[in-house]
This record gives sequence, C-alpha cells and structure tokens, in this order.
Amino acid sequence: MRTLLASIFCLCAVTVFGQEFRKTDFATGSLTNVPATIAGGSTSNINCVLFTSPGKGIALFPVLSSTNPAATGDVYFEIAYAKDTTLTSWTTTGNTFITNALNGTNAVIGRHVLSASDLDPVAAVKVLYVRSTNDATNTATISGVGYSLRY
Repeated sequence: MRTLLASIFCLCAVTVFGQEFRKTDFATGSLTNVPATIAGGSTSNINCVLFTSPGKGIALFPVLSSTNPAATGDVYFEIAYAKDTTLTSWTTTGNTFITNALNGTNAVIGRHVLSASDLDPVAAVKVLYVRSTNDATNTATISGVGYSLRY
C-alpha cells in the first residue's frame, strides 16, 4: 500500500477536466513593485509585466487585509494588454479590473483568472496599479500578489 501511495504522489502530471498538465507547464511567482500598504482613497503604481502566449491563461492571487476591523471597501488592480512583444503600445480602454472586498483585519485571498480565450490576441499583460476605495482611515495591507502562468 505504501508503494502504491508513493507512486501516486510521485506522478508529475495532474488531470483536470480530462486534460493532462505537467508541472513544467506552469510558472508561478509573485508580482514585483506591489506596495505593502495602500491608504484608503489612494492609488499606487505597480507596472509589472507578465508575458503570455496564445491559448494560455494567467491567474492572479492577491492577499489583502486591513488595519481597521470595520473595513469592507474594495481594493482593485487594473490590467492592461499589449498585442506584440515590443511592449510599445498598451491598451487604455477595455482594460480588466480585478476587485477584492476587504473583510476587516481578516486575510482575503482573491483568485482571478484571465482566460486563455481572452488572452489569445495578447503578448503580455501589465498590472498597472492598485487602488483602494476605502476612506482615508482604512489602510489596506497587501501581503503579496501571486501569479500562475500556463505555457
């Protein structure tokens, strides 16, 4: 039985909805330039670029909380798109906004998927900034923003 369990855990592939993905099909990490805190009603630039390729999606996982137990406002990130790898032309309209509602001092872990079909004509995405809609007394803490890319 122990050998069977070891064999199962040592497999390098995972099957999801009938499609097999190997560990090497993914890249994971954390966005850079993300502020540790953001005051209510303010914006902070991030400008972190992630490259993609046709048929591949990206997932973002922000981890947020507040210094105020009563904070329930939104913290959101704006994402722009570039159609070519020169990265000279980024979208200014039709951008994506990913939103997370704070839950007081409790950690909120978001999961936002930019699907492969949405990213087909895109060479790269850029997380432009983070903005807090809380009032000025509610500072949001950003523990990090993880990502997962599928190749």
